[in-house]
Amino acid sequence: MIKRYQLWLFLGILSGFLWGLNNYLYAEGAEAADMAAAIGVGIMFSLACTAVNDMSAALALLAVNGCRGALSLGKLRRLISRPGAFLCAAALLGGPLGQLSYCLGILWAGPTYALAVSALYPVLGCILAKVFLRQAITGRMAIGILLAVLGAVVTGYTPTDEAPPLLLPGICCAFFAALCWGSEIVLAVRGMDVIPPDVAITLRECISGTVLLFMAFTFFPVCLSSADS
Repeated sequence: MIKRYQLWLFLGILSGFLWGLNNYLYAEGAEAADMAAAIGVGIMFSLACTAVNDMSAALALLAVNGCRGALSLGKLRRLISRPGAFLCAAALLGGPLGQLSYCLGILWAGPTYALAVSALYPVLGCILAKVFLRQAITGRMAIGILLAVLGAVVTGYTPTDEAPPLLLPGICCAFFAALCWGSEIVLAVRGMDVIPPDVAITLRECISGTVLLFMAFTFFPVCLSSADS
C-alpha cells in the first residue's frame, strides 16, 4: 500500500519533471518559430502559452475539487474577505505577471539565463516573509535555500559564445518573475489563514487563466496590426 509521504514525493518529482519539460518545449517552440525576432509577436506567443497553461490547470482543479465537494458555498463565501483579497493579489502576481515575465525571460535571454535568475524566488520569498510575516529564517533554512539556488544556477547557466540580442531585458523579466513569485508566497500565506488550500489554489488558477486569456485576446489585434505594418 502506498503511504502518504510516498505519494507526495512522487507528485513532487512529477511536478518538477513537468515544469522542466514545459520550459524546454516552450524554448524549443519559440526558437523554431523565431519568436524573439519581433517583440510584439513574442509577447503574444508568451501570453498564449501561459493562458493555455493556467486555464488547463484551472479546469482540472475545478473538476477535481468540485467532485470532491471542496468548493462548497460556505467555503467560497470566505473569499469575500481581506484574506480573499490577499489571494487575488497573489494570483495576479504569480500568474499573469510572474508567468508572462518568466516566459519573456526565456524568450529574450534564453532558458539557461532565465532559469538561473528566476531561481532566486525562494530567497526573495524568505526575505519578504521575514519582513512582512515576521517569520524567522533558521540556519538550516538559509543553508538549504542557498544550496538550492546555487544548484539551479550551476546546472542552468552555460556560457554562450554569442549573447542574445535582448539579454538584459530578458534577465530583468526573469528577475521580476522571481519577485512576483516570492511575493505570491507571502500573500498566499496571509490568505490561507481562513481559506482552505484547495480553494486557494483553484482560485489562483482561475483568476490567472481568465486574466491571461483576456490579455491574449486583447493584445492579438495589436500584434496583427504591428505585423502588417
